Amino acid sequence: MRRRWELCKGLGLPATAQNKVALFITNKPAEQRNTDMKKILLPVLAALALGACQTIPTNNDVFATNHTVSLPQTEAEFLKRTAHLQQAAKGQSVKEIIYFDENFDLSETPVDKGYFRKSYGLQSNGLYLAQDFFADGRKQTDLFYVTNANYPDSAHARGHLSIYNDQGKLSSVQYVISDSRYSRIDFCKNGELCAEQHFTENTEKEALYLNGKKIDEWLVTRKSTGTESSRKLWYPNGKQAYYGLTTVDYEEGQDSKEEYWLEDGTSTGDKKPDSEAFRSLENTIVDIERQAYDRQPMETTDENSETAN
Repeated sequence: MRRRWELCKGLGLPATAQNKVALFITNKPAEQRNTDMKKILLPVLAALALGACQTIPTNNDVFATNHTVSLPQTEAEFLKRTAHLQQAAKGQSVKEIIYFDENFDLSETPVDKGYFRKSYGLQSNGLYLAQDFFADGRKQTDLFYVTNANYPDSAHARGHLSIYNDQGKLSSVQYVISDSRYSRIDFCKNGELCAEQHFTENTEKEALYLNGKKIDEWLVTRKSTGTESSRKLWYPNGKQAYYGLTTVDYEEGQDSKEEYWLEDGTSTGDKKPDSEAFRSLENTIVDIERQAYDRQPMETTDENSETAN
């Protein structure tokens, strides 16, 4: 099921999308660059779309030094962190109930497979206090602030936001300041933390986890002189599987390097390992991204690409 909190209706990508798509493929032959572009483009665009469509209230204490905000990882922790929202709602009545259909479009009446929002109206801080529910009354979020009560996507949330799946389990926690400054963590079907994103004014960081261990990490750092983009992969045993780095200097140009390793730590240089362990790692990453972000699987071979076409 497509959740409005996970996907934008309009795909507006920031300029950094180009940096991520170009990562690790610039110095390769044209034929290989075309193949690698197919492999990298889809998940990168999905990741950047998430960054473009999510927005979070200005809190200078949180991002003043580019540190990432620590997010609560349980419902109890979240409710404790947002006790002021619950207190605010107790002294107010619901001003409006807003209905959405299964595609998250506004509806004048309730929809069986849709959602509804209880709005407590405009608050003294200039934001609306609201809470979302599934059609049968189960909560989809806890109380949160939003810039416009009629907009269903997380681009208009401000501050802490929790999202629950239709089984009542916490699936995502976010803290939104703006479209370029936010943090979010996501939980997979087993309830464990499996993904996180932290975007500040000068950095973009994404990571995936398996059984509590980091297996994938993207990092983009922007400076006045250029950008630096890196990606690291790890096998479940903790051994590094991949490292790639692309440095862009606005005056000197671009430089890229990459290295792969086998599961036992043996380097294969810039050649991707033809091993079951590495293929399993790739498949695990695809599965986690699908669970956390609803991202679709990407082609990993030319044969798969031809079959898909």
